[in-house]
Amino acid sequence: MSTNTADPKTNRDRAYEAICELHEAGQPVTRDTIAVLTGLKRGVVDEQISVLKERELIYAPVRGSYRPIKQLPPARPISKTVLPDGWVLWEIGDQLLRLTPHEDRVLGSMAAMSGMQLSQIELGQHTGVLVNTVREELRRLKQDLGGA
Repeated sequence: MSTNTADPKTNRDRAYEAICELHEAGQPVTRDTIAVLTGLKRGVVDEQISVLKERELIYAPVRGSYRPIKQLPPARPISKTVLPDGWVLWEIGDQLLRLTPHEDRVLGSMAAMSGMQLSQIELGQHTGVLVNTVREELRRLKQDLGGA
């Protein structure tokens, strides 16, 4: 007689995996889609979403929509040294890159573009949240004025 020693997945594991799978597939990640994919009841899904948000494993860019937070290894130390002969050394953890001045400028330009893209993505997300908040407030204001 054999016994299964593998731990069964917890509801939290199932919810987190569903969030990651839906996000990677470009599908909406809502409590309903998580419930459908996992078979968990909505109340259980809500509990797991709360825990996952507290543990900073997911976030909600817009209310009711969730995304996983990528879990990366700890950052490595980074240093840059410009040598007297013009070579540029980038040390990242235990790795060493020896670049010409031109390569260093290209790398810097690419890093700057990535930073600008990230800034634009975050600006778009914050704008979406702000627009939804304003819409909700306007709707409430219209209800209040209509009911007075």
